[in-house]
Amino acid sequence: MSNNGVASVEVINKIVELFEENAAKVIEHDGRAYLKTHRSLSPILDPIPDSVHVETLQGLVDLMKAEDILPADVFVHAVSPTVVCLMEKTDHNNWLRRETLAKAVCDDSNVSFDRYCPHEEFVISMMVNFEQTVHTADLLMAIGNVADGTVIERAEDGVTQEVRVKVGVSRKETAPINNPLMLAPYRTFRDLSKQPESAFVFRMRSGAKDDAGPACALFIADGNAWRLEAMLAIKNWFKEHAPELVVVT
Repeated sequence: MSNNGVASVEVINKIVELFEENAAKVIEHDGRAYLKTHRSLSPILDPIPDSVHVETLQGLVDLMKAEDILPADVFVHAVSPTVVCLMEKTDHNNWLRRETLAKAVCDDSNVSFDRYCPHEEFVISMMVNFEQTVHTADLLMAIGNVADGTVIERAEDGVTQEVRVKVGVSRKETAPINNPLMLAPYRTFRDLSKQPESAFVFRMRSGAKDDAGPACALFIADGNAWRLEAMLAIKNWFKEHAPELVVVT
């Protein structure tokens, strides 16, 4: 064989050797399998079923009954006011992964806070996105028939506002709105007997244009403390409907 032929064989053998060295391969260590390449080492995880997604807290309880899941094997994790997970309590695989068996996700609230919106849009939102309490009724009564004109500020405290409202066909008068207001928008699961109330500052201003009506806004004034109240209410719901379950927040 010529020198060129020998060199060609050596080159081919080197290429094959490099390919074999860099080819992905499965290795085991401490009873766990890994996929090894020349650049990385990745664990080969045991397959697990996808978690079930529901929209209510009751859905988690119903799933446990349908799947014969024992309360001793799981716990409930209230991640937030809108997300609650049914978690595996003990691990059954080599990777010590805690499985999420099911997740309840509440639809996000349609209410926009901390921004002004047109008066009519605001009134509709108050009627459909809030629990109808005495505080909601008082606010709607105060602003439901706002007349065209300037919104009046009370200069003595900077908190209370007066709005000009229509009374009857032609008469107009002012209506005071005292802040903060305790309101209960829909922000967590409807399974709960009531939505958590929190403090809001209501503001109204005249339209930016001459032909524009007044605009309204609610500003959150409780530092989002309602979230803690909502998660405590979720925990209490499970105490009532599934007392054998452990709930962590």
